[in-house]
Amino acid sequence: MSGLRILDLNNTEIRALPETIGELSGLERLRLAYTRIRELPASIGGLRNLRVLNLAGTKIRELPEAIGALTKLWGLYLSDTKISALPEAIGNLTHLQWLFLSETEVSALPASIGNLTGLRGLTLNDTEISEVPQDIRDKLSLCAITLGGW
Repeated sequence: MSGLRILDLNNTEIRALPETIGELSGLERLRLAYTRIRELPASIGGLRNLRVLNLAGTKIRELPEAIGALTKLWGLYLSDTKISALPEAIGNLTHLQWLFLSETEVSALPASIGNLTGLRGLTLNDTEISEVPQDIRDKLSLCAITLGGW
């Protein structure tokens, strides 16, 4: 299955990904929105061609440090999850353009987010974050940022 490009498991009853997920070397889109996933295996870092990771509406509480190996990722959807913090490794995602954190428990952004110079959109609605620090804003090429409630 190394030729598989899209794996869409949105709105299914799946509870966990196997460690072997990292062997899907050609995978570009992994859609797990509104599933019962609670964590990602460390092998997720093996998905070197992944461009979109959608975890919106899952039970996930944290991202593994291995997320930093997904250097081709341009869309990360974490809205409506239980995530409370982003790992410093998020700063390795230098191609990331869209980061969705609305309705999460995130209360601060890691300093490494300033490495995401191509970031175009950042949603922080209904989080504890009320302002993006100036030093981070100066580094990003944001064209859209949403803060506060709707």
